[in-house]
Amino acid sequence: MLSTRLCLVDTQLTFAVQPSNRGEQTARALEANLSSLESKLDEMLASLEGSAAELDALDEEEEEEQEEKKQQQQGGQKDDVKGSAAGEGKK
Repeated sequence: MLSTRLCLVDTQLTFAVQPSNRGEQTARALEANLSSLESKLDEMLASLEGSAAELDALDEEEEEEQEEKKQQQQGGQKDDVKGSAAGEGKK
C-alpha cells in the first residue's frame, strides 16, 4: 500500500513538474527572441544615428554654399554699382 501511495505521489509530482519545465522552456525561447530583437533594434538605431550625422553634415555644407553665393552676389552687386558710378563720372 505504501508503494502504491509513493507511486501515486511520484506520478503527481511528474505531472506537476512537466508544466513548469514547459514554462521554463517557453521563457528561455522568449528571452532568446527578445535578445535577438534587441540586437536588431540596436543595429537599426546605430545606422539611423549615422545617417542623421551624415545628413547634418550635408545640411551644414549646403548652408555654407548658400552663404558663399549670397556673399558673391552681394559683392557682384557692389561692383555693378561702383562700375555704374564710375561710368557716370566719366560723362
